Amino acid sequence: MGNFAEVKKENGIATIVMNNPKMGNCVDMDSYIDLEAAFSDVAADEDVAAVVFTGAGKHFSAGGNIKYFVNRVNRGEGFQAEEMSITSKVGFQIRRLEKPTVAMVNGCAYGAGCGLALACDFRIVAPSTSFSTAFIGLGLPGDTCGAYFLGKMLGAAKATELMMTGNPVTGEEAVRIGMATELVPEEQLAEAAYKLAGRLSRGPLKAYAQQKALINEFVYDLARFGEYGQKEAQAMSDATYTEDFREGVHAFLEKRRADFTGK
Repeated sequence: MGNFAEVKKENGIATIVMNNPKMGNCVDMDSYIDLEAAFSDVAADEDVAAVVFTGAGKHFSAGGNIKYFVNRVNRGEGFQAEEMSITSKVGFQIRRLEKPTVAMVNGCAYGAGCGLALACDFRIVAPSTSFSTAFIGLGLPGDTCGAYFLGKMLGAAKATELMMTGNPVTGEEAVRIGMATELVPEEQLAEAAYKLAGRLSRGPLKAYAQQKALINEFVYDLARFGEYGQKEAQAMSDATYTEDFREGVHAFLEKRRADFTGK
């Protein structure tokens, strides 16, 4: 396990912290490898009954590491589908975890960060919390199962709106539309997340696992995981070779509106 995902365990609760606050806990492929290892660790630990997932510092995760994109753009390269596939793999890994997962969403959860939060069973938010699919601003369709989870949670119409506009969703709005579980004052965010995780950790763990298995099979339809993951990864890969992606990256760095051409 690398330095991005920090795992702490106490009283039956594992805390997985995305630990690069200077970069807003932005993710790249190495970050996903770390997260995969962290969630595999807590899945295998019989002493862990529930998981709290959060980000160090001000933000849960600001999404993809733009520096990672810039390096590829400057070399005239995109991403291969095989590279992108780990994003959906980790998203579904979190969704499939037999133990209850509570996302403590501090600050922004954008792009990939939004997908990671949506993969959890519960999301505890504060007034300053902000969700956004964000990908469209870079000319990308989206990864980390964001469209999949939004569609299952909110339905096709709302998922389409959030994916195609990238409009931010506040913590209060997220609770209202069913995207988040509970809104609490900023200073009570950790208290509320651990209170819920503690309650779950003392519950009937076998029954929770059975409930999640049924929900995953018949509501989330995870039998289609492989098919969805492959198509999402291919779509992201194809988009990284477009002029729109290159324009989106440059516009982001230059702090201006992107001038997309559809090419």
